[in-house]
Amino acid sequence: MFNFYEPLGRAVLGRSQMNQRGVGRQRGLTLVELLVALVISLFIALAAIAALTVARQGLTTVDAASQLRDNGRFTADLVQRLGVQSGFKDVWYASRPATESESASDMPSSVMGFNNSLVSASSPLTVATARTTGVDGYGSDVLIMRSQLVQLNPESSVADGSMIDCNGNSLTTSGSASSARGERMASILSVAVSNGEPSLMCTTVNSAGTIASAQPIEEGVENFQVLFGTEGVTAGTAPPATYGITAGAPAPASSAAWATWAASVNEVSDKYLRADQMTVTGNTVATNANW
Repeated sequence: MFNFYEPLGRAVLGRSQMNQRGVGRQRGLTLVELLVALVISLFIALAAIAALTVARQGLTTVDAASQLRDNGRFTADLVQRLGVQSGFKDVWYASRPATESESASDMPSSVMGFNNSLVSASSPLTVATARTTGVDGYGSDVLIMRSQLVQLNPESSVADGSMIDCNGNSLTTSGSASSARGERMASILSVAVSNGEPSLMCTTVNSAGTIASAQPIEEGVENFQVLFGTEGVTAGTAPPATYGITAGAPAPASSAAWATWAASVNEVSDKYLRADQMTVTGNTVATNANW
């Protein structure tokens, strides 16, 4: 008796195994598929890099803007504090009337400056170098603020540290306190190039007249301009004779003229002038009176 099912089963099994082997051999990608995958991957990588670059640039811009605002706040706070302490006198000199020689000395104002100028390294309180067109910081002014230092005690020449200079330093060194009515320390602000970048610079002159070289206190300051609020001052003109100050005349030895002037003003600025507009050509006394 013949078995007709066995060969048929073997034949079916054989074709199934062959199909399985054929499917197993079809592995991998063709060259075209591989190139397409590489191009798609490249676009994805470029998109990711572009997104990271934009995010980085945005962060840098925000950081630079924040730094600029911080620099502006610091500069404004520093100038404000220096301005508040300008003109301060130690109680020993503020409570005593000036002597005749002190009155005639015609001390410069506690706040003054120079228009569109560079600080003089040898005489920063009295002269300045005019800036020329095209130089870094063209148009920037020089601002000078003077004040006396407070003695730690009446017998001491050491300051108590309550006053600062434009570098932010509290002055407490020996001999720093003023020993005469006319002795004042000065902080001088200007713009100059430091390490290849325009910066707000600080030059100091201590009570003894020793000049410290300019130091950068704020980088990235390209222009620094100052207008001075005045009352009863005409640009380039000496004060009226009713103030007790005439052209070429010495400073008044009594306080009567100054009292007349003080009664005529209300301490509210009626105009704002540049530093060069405060100057009366050839008349130092009138210039100091305008300041």
